[in-house]
Amino acid sequence: MESSARRLPPAGWMSHSWVPAIAFVAACYAVTWLAWAGFHSAAATGKMWAFWAFLLVTVWSPTFIALAITALFDRFSGVQTLLRRLFRLPSSGMELVSRCYRTSLVIRICSHFAREITSSRRSTHSDGNSVTNDGDSSWDRCPR
Repeated sequence: MESSARRLPPAGWMSHSWVPAIAFVAACYAVTWLAWAGFHSAAATGKMWAFWAFLLVTVWSPTFIALAITALFDRFSGVQTLLRRLFRLPSSGMELVSRCYRTSLVIRICSHFAREITSSRRSTHSDGNSVTNDGDSSWDRCPR
């Protein structure tokens, strides 16, 4: 006879709690750290396969983790719902254009912020040497 402590409560209880969200975040962090532990030494020596393997694992693992957690907590009907949403085609061409525009807008905004942040830390003298704006910051003390 199995212990009741080993069995999961009914799916309805867990789907309305924070347990799946916490499990998702914990699993994503665990996979990322395990990938780092497995590939960092090879990547540090310049092996490109380790870089690409790390990138592949860390980019796609949240998708598979989400499907696995959905299957665990909401059974396979939840997985079917997620896959249906994933492969649902836009109902109109304008919806597709809107999705593409919003995605490109977010990428442009993030790129702009990244450039502004890095350019505000540096200014260029007339001789072309790049230095920071303030004279005594931790950025100045970093070897270049």
